[in-house]
Amino acid sequence: MPIEPNNAIVRVLRGQAFNHSRAHLREAVGDFTKAIQIDPKFVLAYVGRGACPCSKVQQAMGSVCRRSVRQTLLDHSTKALTAAAT
Repeated sequence: MPIEPNNAIVRVLRGQAFNHSRAHLREAVGDFTKAIQIDPKFVLAYVGRGACPCSKVQQAMGSVCRRSVRQTLLDHSTKALTAAAT
């Protein structure tokens, strides 16, 4: 799917679509991560990445999953709120 590569909103929307389908979780994580790089204060990018299933997020990011999905979502939400407050 062609997209605007430096548009954080488009990246989050595509990430949500990938995450919803559960077939392209690596791409979902990649889009959420790119959206955070583009706009570190974009709360939905952190929340979207945190909402991906923990094991898939960790696989896509190259590390071992040691936390629950709930803890991962909490961590990403905290980062999002911190970014938005600065």
